[in-house]
Amino acid sequence: MTYGSGHANLNPGAHRPLPASFVGGAARSVALLLSISVIFHAACIDNYRQITPDPGQFAWPGAIVADPAGDFVYVVSTNFDSRYTGGTLIPIQVRPEDGGAPVPVSKAAVEIGPFGGDAAVSLLGDGTTRIWVPIRDGDQLDLVDSVRDASNLPELECLAQESREKAEPGADGDAYAFHRCRGDHVIDLRDYDFVDEEGTTFWANDAYGISVGNQMRTFDGDVVNPVYVSGIVGSAVAVFTVAADGSLQWRATLPITEGAHSIMEYVVDEFTRVLWITNRSVNLIDIIKLRFDRFGNVREIPMPSVSADLLGSSGDYFREMVRSGDGRLLYAAFRSPSSLTIFEILDGGGLRYRGLIPLDGTPSGVAIFNDNGKEVVYVTESSLDFVYVIDPASMAVVSKVFVGAAPSGIAIADGRAFVANFEDSTVSWFGVDSLRPDYHKVGIVEPRD
Repeated sequence: MTYGSGHANLNPGAHRPLPASFVGGAARSVALLLSISVIFHAACIDNYRQITPDPGQFAWPGAIVADPAGDFVYVVSTNFDSRYTGGTLIPIQVRPEDGGAPVPVSKAAVEIGPFGGDAAVSLLGDGTTRIWVPIRDGDQLDLVDSVRDASNLPELECLAQESREKAEPGADGDAYAFHRCRGDHVIDLRDYDFVDEEGTTFWANDAYGISVGNQMRTFDGDVVNPVYVSGIVGSAVAVFTVAADGSLQWRATLPITEGAHSIMEYVVDEFTRVLWITNRSVNLIDIIKLRFDRFGNVREIPMPSVSADLLGSSGDYFREMVRSGDGRLLYAAFRSPSSLTIFEILDGGGLRYRGLIPLDGTPSGVAIFNDNGKEVVYVTESSLDFVYVIDPASMAVVSKVFVGAAPSGIAIADGRAFVANFEDSTVSWFGVDSLRPDYHKVGIVEPRD
């Protein structure tokens, strides 16, 4: 099937009811839902989503992504309890000049839509760093651009074009005061749908997964990157391309298995890409081959999906995934049984199940680090409040690092791991370089006014 291209509609979408969240074990899930019910009941109804989020505080953080330069990470606060008008994206300086603890750059924070999903980061043609955040409550994709100031600190911006032209510096002299994403920085994914042969419409509903692919060159010589956004409920992945100036073009919306979680791209050649899409509701990783032509049209080529061996089913399956440093293996967090699953990456982008490393609880985020020549895999454990330290060569857990409540997303930058603690609204950090004094010593990123 071949799909044509088009220009993105750049108007923000209206909000939808808050979708069901990802949660940990059954007991913790009940406790979390009861606590949120208490929050809703205790709060004055006039305050429901009427309070501007605090740029100096994390609120139910879910995803963390590292800047390509490795000196900052960006934390997505989800606004899970709907206290605020939206979530936030807050930068953290990984290793300040004094070599001390990481520091949040609150003055650079922006307000994003409520209930953000995963996050991705890429470099635009002019050197701008762009952070991509799917928004589950609203079926939208928020685009946040980060430009460095004279002190090499990030300045985040996601204003509409007309607002950017009129913007004045904030109180601290930063380029833009704290603001909410709008205009051409909010993509309404409901405008990019797929209608099947029975007339059913699909789009990236409950948007969560995001990936920015490698470059390709169009017929007129422009360099673009594909961008993929999937929805948990929507049974669809939307495919865009982003140009060097940051503008988007929609290329296709493709049907996938409902329950999609994370997306990753494998490059076959410049115009042939394979998508791996983990699934939280089914024991499945969807594998989709895409063939782009020089005009931006996309042709889907069927490929077989892959599953892990089941040793009992909880109805809860894959979460985050990461590729090994040598590019030969794929590691994915799995929950039936709790484990880190390992797949061999085949020529052409196929996957072959290799086995699993047994874990406990509810594995969530996955990251790798080359510790002085030895690859180490870090997996967050959401119901037991620690991070697994795994040696994939020996297929064994070698240590655990205890962090905050319900650790979810994890990112590693400049020898330090950052973990989003969903339930206590904090971010933990610890060193991952065994030759440095902060190795596996846990700290909390202290909020700043």
